[in-house]
Amino acid sequence: MDKGAQPGAGAPAPRWVRDVLAKIAREGARKMLATALENEMAAYIASAAEARSEDGRRLVVKNGHAEAREVQTGFGAVPVRAPRLRDGRKDDAGEPVRF
Repeated sequence: MDKGAQPGAGAPAPRWVRDVLAKIAREGARKMLATALENEMAAYIASAAEARSEDGRRLVVKNGHAEAREVQTGFGAVPVRAPRLRDGRKDDAGEPVRF
């Protein structure tokens, strides 16, 4: 036996181990996607922090979360709830600003 070889290193992992690892990977992917979306939205809101209505209220605010959507990853489909925001600003043509 080779000194660096692990016993059973060539044997496939039992199905339950693969299932647990896949579940952990999908949950990690879901958290990573959700965090990335939250961070992007937070940066967008921060960039518009000075935009205020006539009565002094912020025009760009967080507005809950959208319904969960399935996002396909290398580990399978994962549900992700994207954050929503309300942007009350208007562009030069008077059209609503889109995120």
